[in-house]
Amino acid sequence: DRSTETGCRNYAIMRILSANGCRIIEMQRADIGDLQIVDGAAFLMIQRKGHEEKDARISLPEGAAAALSEYLTRYRSGAKKGDPLFTSTSNNNKGKRISEPSISQIIKDILKSAGYDDHRLTAHSLRASAGTIITEATGDIHRGQLLLGHPDPSMTSRYVQARAQKKNRDSQIVEDLITGKKSSHRREQLLAIFDRLSEEDQIELLKAAQERVFTVKAACVS
Repeated sequence: DRSTETGCRNYAIMRILSANGCRIIEMQRADIGDLQIVDGAAFLMIQRKGHEEKDARISLPEGAAAALSEYLTRYRSGAKKGDPLFTSTSNNNKGKRISEPSISQIIKDILKSAGYDDHRLTAHSLRASAGTIITEATGDIHRGQLLLGHPDPSMTSRYVQARAQKKNRDSQIVEDLITGKKSSHRREQLLAIFDRLSEEDQIELLKAAQERVFTVKAACVS
């Protein structure tokens, strides 16, 4: 609900964390002055884990930048450069820098309200998802490493491997072969190819397949 300051703020936080895969502490430390506009594009200077300064610049995608702009314009118009980027709206701490636990709870509540009520899903899940998505989409582990700010690509690969384990269908292949479903391997190959496609390409492929099935059925009837 972006009609309130709390909702507008939470929406901006969610958009940035989900697209950029930032750590909670990186958002909590951010100040108004860390926001930069270069040639119409929005950037945010953040302090990475193990760093003593805000020396990493992340690019905010259009949706995240628009959400942040709406929040700052509507509710933080008088903020100064040294003020926190995100502030508390609770009665006791209103106007003060939002805490890490508060951001974590915000994300948890959003996930639960969206139907993802699982104790394993947390704010950190957004970070893992962002790194995995860009790695799978590009096939380049270093792109995921760069997005997440990992000093070593092996750290990023753990996220990708965890997702691969969830999508693993090997046991189904074994069962299908045991029970005589010999076409299982071919289906697995097709599914693996399909999983590597972008969402747009998947939609186009499904449309083409549906048209092909319709054509074959029509030919059989005639």
